[in-house]
Amino acid sequence: MKFTTKISFLFAFSFFLFFGKNEILAQEKSKIKKLKNTEAVIKYIQKKQKNWHKKYYFTQKNIYPDSTGNISEKSKTELILEFIQSPNTLAVYPQKQNPNDKPKPPIKLHNDTLYMYDFELNVKQKVYYNMPLVWLSGGLGSYEVKTIFEKLKKIDINPEKFYQNDKVLVIGADNADDQTSSQVHYDVQKGFLTRVFIPNYKGWHEAIFENQEKFGKGWLETKVTIYKDKKIMLSEIYQNPQTPQNEAENKDFDKKVNVKN
Repeated sequence: MKFTTKISFLFAFSFFLFFGKNEILAQEKSKIKKLKNTEAVIKYIQKKQKNWHKKYYFTQKNIYPDSTGNISEKSKTELILEFIQSPNTLAVYPQKQNPNDKPKPPIKLHNDTLYMYDFELNVKQKVYYNMPLVWLSGGLGSYEVKTIFEKLKKIDINPEKFYQNDKVLVIGADNADDQTSSQVHYDVQKGFLTRVFIPNYKGWHEAIFENQEKFGKGWLETKVTIYKDKKIMLSEIYQNPQTPQNEAENKDFDKKVNVKN
């Protein structure tokens, strides 16, 4: 009798999990179908990203294509010692080539301005540098919708156009057949960035975000492949993601991303 009761309980529990999950997915799809304009899409993504980590750092490995234009064992690799990022700021600390070398000065990006430093960490040069991948990947919550519209227009993405399907929310195109307009894609269920396509952008034309992993309450891509003229420029591999764990680490993080340091 007890065995039969246990089996019945397990069946009921499994039934509840299966149909409960399907019910949640059905409710989510219903919400998505009600998104009638780009403003609603942006607010939906902002809500998805609301509780994501706002500060994190990781090591980055750049892998360049070989002589055939592909990524292989013969590809050149470059390791960046530390890559620090918050919603609209990043700081890159290059690896020393030799143990006795003086540490290379960092490069920092803050609100579309690139800061370059000398070895004494004095600002050597400031230049305008519109690098949309930083704020598109996890920084939508840092801006008002109006500001996001303005930033999208600066990178040739029409914020009035959007479409959706079971996999992605797309801003900048109004149907899946449009493969020429500048556009940005987000995962429809989890809200993370999957693709940025800007055919007239200087330096690169397309970025594919892959291999997303759960990171705290959010998600973090572990691979980004950059293309120009449909050819691979490089693949970036992100490893050992971490967040500040205490007040001292928070202060150290803020110091490293602060453009005045």
